Amino acid sequence: MFYENKKPDSLRLGDILQDFYSVIPIIDNPNSELSKQNLSIDISYKYHVLLSPCCSIKDGILLLSPLLQIDDLFFNIRYFRENHLLFNEEVANYKRYSEKRWGKLSEKEKERSEMKEIKYAFYHYFFFEEHDKLEKYETRIGKINYYMIDFRKIFSIKCCKIQAKNGRQIEPPLETKILELTDQARNILRDKIVHFFHRPSLEDTII
Repeated sequence: MFYENKKPDSLRLGDILQDFYSVIPIIDNPNSELSKQNLSIDISYKYHVLLSPCCSIKDGILLLSPLLQIDDLFFNIRYFRENHLLFNEEVANYKRYSEKRWGKLSEKEKERSEMKEIKYAFYHYFFFEEHDKLEKYETRIGKINYYMIDFRKIFSIKCCKIQAKNGRQIEPPLETKILELTDQARNILRDKIVHFFHRPSLEDTII
């Protein structure tokens, strides 16, 4: 099970929230003179995922990432079509290939891919199960209501209702909370986001 069905009493890592807005500045040409900046704010997303660790949901600050519609490219991958939560965990290397790309590999390349170690694919994405509380949207495979987030789009907001004392949240805005992950799903999210930030750069691996 991906989502809890109990009544929420607090905000938690992985919650799907509404009534917040993406505040990601779009800066086309970085410049020290503010008057020359072309700034805009993206407010196009209806849902956001809470990515603050549970013990850090306090001091008027939340980390959020917009809940995104699934990129059409994923529907080219048979294993994703069969299980759209597949890439939340480590998988065999060959499962990340589309049928078209796999068909272009030589037999030797296919054999090498099948022998590679199991590891994460699509590092910056995490996928969310469908639910009746989430709006359906059109895709080339029909209407769906499962989504994904991109860890590269994490941003912070300030909200005076986000307070805690002695480790307990004080009157959190539960009216914004749509869905809560199960402990198992939350741990899978936690593991993948840790892996995303923990990956060493190419320069570091050469040293």
